[in-house]
Amino acid sequence: MIDMEKKPRWKAEDVKEFCGWDFLMRMVEQAGSARLKLLIAVGFLTGARISEMLKLEAHHFDFDLDPKMVIVRTMPVVKRYKKIDQVPKWKCDGHCKMRWGTNQRPSQPSELERARHNIVEYLGWITKPKEACRTFPFPKIEPLVKTLKELLPTDGPLFSVGYSTMYNEVTELGCNMGTWIPTHWFRAQRASQLAFEYGFDEHELIEWFLWRDYMTAFNYARKGYKGLAMKMVR
Repeated sequence: MIDMEKKPRWKAEDVKEFCGWDFLMRMVEQAGSARLKLLIAVGFLTGARISEMLKLEAHHFDFDLDPKMVIVRTMPVVKRYKKIDQVPKWKCDGHCKMRWGTNQRPSQPSELERARHNIVEYLGWITKPKEACRTFPFPKIEPLVKTLKELLPTDGPLFSVGYSTMYNEVTELGCNMGTWIPTHWFRAQRASQLAFEYGFDEHELIEWFLWRDYMTAFNYARKGYKGLAMKMVR
C-alpha cells in the first residue's frame, strides 16, 4: 500500500522521453493479474486518467470501422469544470501539498493535522463538472493492442474496482520494476510516444487528448535526445 503523504511529488515534466515498447511489454509480463495487464494497455493506448478509465466500457472501442486503426468513440473526459463560487480552502505548504476543502477532504484541517502540516488558507473555487468526451484513433499494429483485444470484456465496464486499488496496483508494479510509475505516467508517456514516433506537434496533441491549451501539450510531450536527433537527420 502506498503512503499518500510520503509518495514522491510527480509532474509531467519528469518524463523526459518515451520509455519504449520493450519497457511497456515488460510491464505487462510482470503484471500479476489480467486486470493490471489491461490497465497498462488501456492506460497507455488511450492516455486516459484513472477516473476516465473507470468510465470506459467495451462499446467505446471499435475494431471494425477502420482496417488499420482502433477507434475509441466518445470516451468520457473528466476534469472539465464550471466555476460556481469562491470559498476558503486549506493546503499544506510544506512536505506533502495535501489539500482540505475539496471533494476528497471536504472539512477543514483538524487540530492534529494543523500540528503535523504547515497549513495555509486560500480562496478556492467551488466547481461543477461539465460533460465532455473525445474520439480518437490508434494503430492496430501497436504492441499493446494485442493485450487490449485479448483482455477486453465483451460487454460492460472495463474495470470493476475503485480508484485506490488501480492506483496502488500501478505504483506497486513500478516499485517492483525499480521505478516510480504513477498513473499519469502512462498519459505523459503516450504524449511522448506520439511526438517521438509519429511526429505529433503540440496542436495535434491538443486535438488527440482534447487538451485545452498549448502549455499542457508542451509540458507532456517529450521527444528526448533520440527524438531530437531523428528530426535533425531526416
